[in-house]
Amino acid sequence: MIILLPCVSKAAWGGECVNRSIDPALKQSPPSTDRAPVILHPSLYVTNLAAINEAEESFAIDGYMKIVWHDNRLAVGVACDTQVLSEGDIWMPSIEMANAQRYKRHSYTLKVDSTGLVSYTERFDADLSNHYGLRQFPFDRQVLMVVLEPFLSPEMTVVFSAGDLGSGLSGESIAGLAAWSIEGITYVPSTVPLYGMAGQIPEARFDILVARKTGFYIWKVFLPMILMAIIPWSVFWVDAKEFDWQMKIPIATMLALIAFEFAVSRDLPRVPYITFLDAVFLTCFLFVFLSIVEIVAVYALINAEQARLGVRLHWHARWAVPLVFVCTLALLIPAFFHSGSPPL
Repeated sequence: MIILLPCVSKAAWGGECVNRSIDPALKQSPPSTDRAPVILHPSLYVTNLAAINEAEESFAIDGYMKIVWHDNRLAVGVACDTQVLSEGDIWMPSIEMANAQRYKRHSYTLKVDSTGLVSYTERFDADLSNHYGLRQFPFDRQVLMVVLEPFLSPEMTVVFSAGDLGSGLSGESIAGLAAWSIEGITYVPSTVPLYGMAGQIPEARFDILVARKTGFYIWKVFLPMILMAIIPWSVFWVDAKEFDWQMKIPIATMLALIAFEFAVSRDLPRVPYITFLDAVFLTCFLFVFLSIVEIVAVYALINAEQARLGVRLHWHARWAVPLVFVCTLALLIPAFFHSGSPPL
């Protein structure tokens, strides 16, 4: 079987198109000379960022992937209209999304022009694995990676170009999520080692930059949590001799904080480090615990017939505990958001 490519236009381009036959045996061989790799120009257009799941360390994405390369064997002598082809008609690079958990291609187009420039475009949706750095959660920014790699073979026949063809997003109103804002998309070509094997493999990575919208966490997590930590301070204005009544307030608050912490943490991965939210939780726990310690200490002083010292301690706690609490929260900000600070 002989494949004829392509012949459409005539004199309008200053000459007639000619047929050019392609040996069917070349359909499976790359269009390279002197064993040089084929240069691929990829691009990614995101139509929908369907979900970001930190607990499962994945995200769902819909969009279009386009790859362009040059095949001199398909060029004709004069300018002609673009020819639409099918898979199997010509050689195509075998490119995969290396971090895909699930991948589905909906449709594709394969075209070649008179210069031998081949353009392959496909529409897809996929679930991709991703690493999330949550140390600054919930005031964090994340990089969602779409990683393209050629199918592993003894000889790498392709490389990715230094620049893409213009990747983009369909607009935050369509592609975005209620909890995230999309800041842009960048293209990063590189060469990565083959773990457990000798050699390296070319890689094209598209980084989608997203920032978490913090309004939900400020009003529904931080504000209630800090208010719960403040409630036990009311005991500092209660008669120091009312031990039973004073202990009920911080103990009830401690139980409420524990339940609140479990409700929030179930949607997050079990990371081996402390996030900013964890640090604020621990600070609130600590100061509720300190309120209990202060109540017990004052009661012990009163029973030891040092009521005057106990009353003074109770009075000084009215301003000392809130001041130290505010200073502690203020110190957490540079500890977690300084660019050079190590993970806790």
